[in-house]
Amino acid sequence: MADEAATALRAHQASNAAVELHLADQLLMPLALATGASAFTVARPTGHLVTNARIIAEFGVADIVIEPGKPNEVRVQPRRRR
Repeated sequence: MADEAATALRAHQASNAAVELHLADQLLMPLALATGASAFTVARPTGHLVTNARIIAEFGVADIVIEPGKPNEVRVQPRRRR
């Protein structure tokens, strides 16, 4: 188990991404509820990240763009609430 964790850490560090793969999807909702735009980078979009982004957009909470790259950029633009 320690070897897996060390390998994952080395892969994250090599990616130059600001956010670890399994944290990225968890950040979307707080950023979607923020008062201004946010952005972060992630090594690659996971299925959870893509699904959460789609659900948040469907509920009209925020617009989320996952821009391909090395690393990928995730931009979150909260929608105005009335």
